[in-house]
Amino acid sequence: MNRPTSTPGSPLRTVGLLFLAGLLVVALPAFAQVIEVTSVVPSQTEQGTIGVVVTIGGAGFDRGSKVAFYVTGSTNPGGIVVKSVKYKNTKTLEATIDVASDAQTQFKFDVQVMSNGRTGKGTELFKVIEKVTGGDITPPGTITDLRVVAGAVGYNTAMIEWTAPANDGFLAGSGSATQYDIRVRKDAPECGGPFTMAVWVDSSWTGPHADPCHAFVSWPAAGAPGTTESRLVDSLAPDTWYWAAVRARDDSPQGANWSLLPDPSQQLHFMTGPAPSTYWTTSIVDACPVTVTNCSMWWPRLAFDGNGNPALLYNKTLATWTGGTWPTEGSWQFEIAPAGEGGNGAFDLAFDPITGEPAIASYVPALSATMFYRRTSGAWQRETVATGFVRSLEFGFAPPTVTDGAVPTVAYTYEKGKSTYLKVAQKVGTSWITDTVASGVTGGALARVHLAFDADSDPAVAFIQDYSGGRRLVLASRKGATWTVDPLPDAPAVFQPNTLSFAELAFNPARGTFSVVGQHLGPNYFVSQLRYCEGNVGSWSCLPEPLFQWDGRWQAGLSLAAGDEGSVYVGTAYERTLVVLARDPATLSWVTEFVDWNANSGPQDLHVGPGGRPTIVYRGLHDSTGAGGSDGNGSEVIAQRPPQ
Repeated sequence: MNRPTSTPGSPLRTVGLLFLAGLLVVALPAFAQVIEVTSVVPSQTEQGTIGVVVTIGGAGFDRGSKVAFYVTGSTNPGGIVVKSVKYKNTKTLEATIDVASDAQTQFKFDVQVMSNGRTGKGTELFKVIEKVTGGDITPPGTITDLRVVAGAVGYNTAMIEWTAPANDGFLAGSGSATQYDIRVRKDAPECGGPFTMAVWVDSSWTGPHADPCHAFVSWPAAGAPGTTESRLVDSLAPDTWYWAAVRARDDSPQGANWSLLPDPSQQLHFMTGPAPSTYWTTSIVDACPVTVTNCSMWWPRLAFDGNGNPALLYNKTLATWTGGTWPTEGSWQFEIAPAGEGGNGAFDLAFDPITGEPAIASYVPALSATMFYRRTSGAWQRETVATGFVRSLEFGFAPPTVTDGAVPTVAYTYEKGKSTYLKVAQKVGTSWITDTVASGVTGGALARVHLAFDADSDPAVAFIQDYSGGRRLVLASRKGATWTVDPLPDAPAVFQPNTLSFAELAFNPARGTFSVVGQHLGPNYFVSQLRYCEGNVGSWSCLPEPLFQWDGRWQAGLSLAAGDEGSVYVGTAYERTLVVLARDPATLSWVTEFVDWNANSGPQDLHVGPGGRPTIVYRGLHDSTGAGGSDGNGSEVIAQRPPQ
């Protein structure tokens, strides 16, 4: 029997147990240690490279380890063939690879090590670049200092900035990079975190739209190396976290070199603020699904049916609210309209005030004619108003008088050759009677017609007229059988010269005057100004300063309405924000009211509905879930507020 031996004054030595313990240590199975893959050197090579040796760093490697290269996020080898693997030690392998002449260059590669049933993978560790025979092969520097400008985060925008890289890395002497690819995506559970190359895809519209979490993309030119670059990011949602990243490209004749995508720890992570408070209640009428690309919704037109419910005409769809007070009762009823499809937006909707039935006037390109459609006893009746090309159109019913019923009235631009004419057609009895009201000055164009009726149910039309190299607001109004064409006073110097882009018209029954609003556009699509005038033929009062001015990127869209009690409402958009400027009928003072954080540029339609409730319809960028930032897709949105 063996007994432990000891030396006086020394610890007891259990030699047999230590020996067995040593055997246990030696016999530990290899699979107990996890394989890690942390680095490769070199990290990239050209297409067509044969026999390149790649040193793979990590932990847990064994003799006999196998190595594979896969396009990130897939099991596709992407043109890389592993010829042999040499074991150096538990932390180092050397893999000899051949790279095909057409190997994948769009994405990075994951590197996977397999040994004794264990697998370890390092993601986005290797890249293949295009084969070049000379010239520039160095990409711009990777942008890792992306940041938010202090105090410049709003509820749907953020100003971001970064240091400009050079054409070659950050070497100033190599000149400037040529272009940036700026992207922002939502940080939500379904989005999976920051940008990866698999999400980035490429710099075309395919990439952003392939990512349903995408919110913003822009490709501006790059500035001088070392300078501070900035960009206003829009199409964001309130109280939402986002990831942002920027890449730069150069102008290599062999094809652009792109800077690397910043590591997730170097991407910008930020949150927007809360939306302003508002009196307006907003609801999405119809929207593209978040997974659908290139789904557009345009040209919403608003009217109220015989029961005072709102109705929209857009994209050949007629949507009517049924069942009760919007938005707490009832639902939207959709039907295919007989006309009103996209095109140039020359269509409009109105309800007959006597029958309460809908009617549509629309230019139909296939017929090269303006058509009138009226629903009677559930069926649509069609008739021709006029033939010839039309670019702008508005339609309404002249309010019934003591002697006449409601008269269908269409105002439109008629173009023939290089000449443009303003025409107004009214249905009298069974015939359409058309007046030629105005024409372009010395061959100039007419644009943006808008129709209203005065207290005597006589029609009036506001439009933009080219003249003497400039543009002006004009009102044409009829009394009896006589039309008077009255250019509004020239805009003072404070307004951008000769840049009118939109005009709107409304009649104010409480004041017995017309309101006209024009939108001026500044140089290079920056600065938008609204000019407000009120009066009648030959007697105009115009605000000497812009009613509204935005010094950022221009947003197209303008709308105007007046209430029976004398209030005036003007809708406009800037940086995806829709606002309505409201004038108090007693004090004539204006206030700006926030409506929506995600309104796209484009046509709006604003009316004061039954009970004095101002109502506006417009195109938003919301998807069917109510989320914003789905560029290329859209929604038809309606907003109402209580009367003043």
